[in-house]
Amino acid sequence: MKIPVVLILVAVLITGLSLLTIEQRSRAPVSSASNQGVDMSSEIASLMQTDSDFDRDTAAKGVEGWVSYFAEDGAMFRGGGKIIAGHDAIRALMTPFFADKNSSLRWQPVMATVASSGELGYTYGNWTLKTVGDDGKPVVLYGKYVTIWKKQADGAWKAAVDLGTTGAPTPPDDAK
Repeated sequence: MKIPVVLILVAVLITGLSLLTIEQRSRAPVSSASNQGVDMSSEIASLMQTDSDFDRDTAAKGVEGWVSYFAEDGAMFRGGGKIIAGHDAIRALMTPFFADKNSSLRWQPVMATVASSGELGYTYGNWTLKTVGDDGKPVVLYGKYVTIWKKQADGAWKAAVDLGTTGAPTPPDDAK
């Protein structure tokens, strides 16, 4: 059975971030300058809310809502191994999709994790894409995503990397 490259990337990224968090915790005492004053529960809640707001604002504002949640140097990993980086490239790629009134993309974050420094985190969850096929019939696809977030100087979370699995015609077992 072949494992899609995106799933391998997701596993590697999640494992790497988890190890980074564990390593940082083991090297730095709780009172260190790197995480002094970081309320992890608050940061995780903030990151979950940011991802939910990302979904809401994208549904309401289309491509501009989508682009606004990416860091200036943020990147999207899409099918075929293509990496799209920066606001202009992301906007150019996503404008046709969001301009199509028959298409929508919604998602729900399932979990968030934040590094002990409070400067990096990730969310993952389930997405649903609705559109119309070439035959004029409705098409609904489901998938998973992971977004790596970077804390900005102003305290806002922005997407550094976003990637999703290829859509499937049935909802995942853990879809909410």
